[in-house]
Amino acid sequence: MEAIQNFDFAVLNGLQDLLQCNFLDAVVPVLTHLGHGVVWGFFGLIFLFMKKYRFNGVCIATALIATVLISEFIIKPLIMRERPYILNPEFMLLIPEPSGTSFPSSHTSTSFASALQFFGINRKAGIAAMIFAAVVAFTRLYLYVHFPTDILGGIVLGLIMGFAVMFIAKRIRNNLSERTKV
Repeated sequence: MEAIQNFDFAVLNGLQDLLQCNFLDAVVPVLTHLGHGVVWGFFGLIFLFMKKYRFNGVCIATALIATVLISEFIIKPLIMRERPYILNPEFMLLIPEPSGTSFPSSHTSTSFASALQFFGINRKAGIAAMIFAAVVAFTRLYLYVHFPTDILGGIVLGLIMGFAVMFIAKRIRNNLSERTKV
């Protein structure tokens, strides 16, 4: 466990040494805020009101809610990992101190779970959404509120939840369409 934490701090501190600048200090807090459900929730809500994309809106909302519930109420309380800025109090946060523990990154998991749903709309939208999800994951490292392994855990959780929602939603939709044909 100590080797993992040493690796995590080496990556975090290396990112700070390499990338820290006034421009990113101003932009990254905005991007991280947008990535924690704001962008995903906005698109999900818009899609819910568009008949053509209603199914996708339901999938985005379901992916967001299910991922938050599993991350915040099951995994984080079990793991109870301290955040990097708590273990390295010399670091000055650029955002208000986040609540809760570190593993997995909920920003990252909800972003990847939601972004995966955009592939149901089209491949280009899915790629753009995945790029934004990766940017959100990066912001959590830059802001020193998550370790790289928290981000990796968030990506894995998000993709699992995203695929699970897609699989279950398509099965339900197919079953409903089969019933209406009879």
